Amino acid sequence: MKKIPDSVREMIHANQFLQFGLSYRLFNLTQLAKYLHPLVETRCQKEVKETAIVTALSRIQKEKLVEAPDEKQFRVENVSVKSGLGTRTYFNRPDARAAVHRLAEEAHQRQLFFQYTESTHEITVFYERSLGELVGKLGFEQKYVNDALACVGVRFSEELFHVPGLLFMLMQRISLQNINIIDISSTFTEFNFFVREDDVKIVFETLHDCFL
Repeated sequence: MKKIPDSVREMIHANQFLQFGLSYRLFNLTQLAKYLHPLVETRCQKEVKETAIVTALSRIQKEKLVEAPDEKQFRVENVSVKSGLGTRTYFNRPDARAAVHRLAEEAHQRQLFFQYTESTHEITVFYERSLGELVGKLGFEQKYVNDALACVGVRFSEELFHVPGLLFMLMQRISLQNINIIDISSTFTEFNFFVREDDVKIVFETLHDCFL
């Protein structure tokens, strides 16, 4: 069985959200201990008093055993904006998938922005609004429609792909501005954050000033 301080320390070092909060003393340690209590008991395989967790958290915080991730290590290469976008979500059916694939080819030929993602039950498309008429002709039941979106793209070096915490840091800064991230797409060295068009300026400036 693991000791309580060791279990708490492992959890902190594996979670950048907890590291950030402790480093800047943002947490009420008693409330944080209540939140972590069942997780610590699972790790220790025994009953644990919340006061013991508070003591462990306090020691970690006082001894500065954790530090907030340094933004400097997450410098990105470029932040860009693509506005004038829309999105729609459909039920994932074979005919809907085929129609979306055809639409993607049409957008590619016209050199227009078009992305789509699939899950088990849904397909979501993002498109330039000039494609709106074609999208509207798909004729499938729509679960969600929004024609006032923009995309903030972040490009980073290949080396950062192997550094834990980049996406967390980007999303944290956006969330601290009280911005709702509608969707995220990614490739090897890029993240795309889809947000309301009214929010794109503050998202761009936040990421640009913090990471570029």
